[in-house]
Amino acid sequence: MEPVGYWPGVLFNHLNDSASIVRHGGFVVKTSRGSFPPMGNGHLPQTDDYFKTAFMSQMKYIDEARVWLDIDPRSTEIKKSAPMDCYDIKFAGNLGEYWGMTMVYGGPGGPTCG
Repeated sequence: MEPVGYWPGVLFNHLNDSASIVRHGGFVVKTSRGSFPPMGNGHLPQTDDYFKTAFMSQMKYIDEARVWLDIDPRSTEIKKSAPMDCYDIKFAGNLGEYWGMTMVYGGPGGPTCG
């Protein structure tokens, strides 16, 4: 497991005061051969074995008082724009102390995923 996802404040100086929304997920770009590439580990997300899927865990945000907070599952929305056999995303919720708030995502891609 490799921690990713911290971006220094100097990269986002337009967010010095606050943000109104936080988004997590993925984005792919069609290759020159006309096919959409895999996302994550290339498999559709599943919640049976987190080592067989791409995931983000310990998902938190910092509020106006600079306090780290867990994502609130009641205010979490899942939005998808690609066919589910190409890419998918699932919010798994709080999986305990080690995993925390977790989402799984990814998919195989393909020529008809746009």
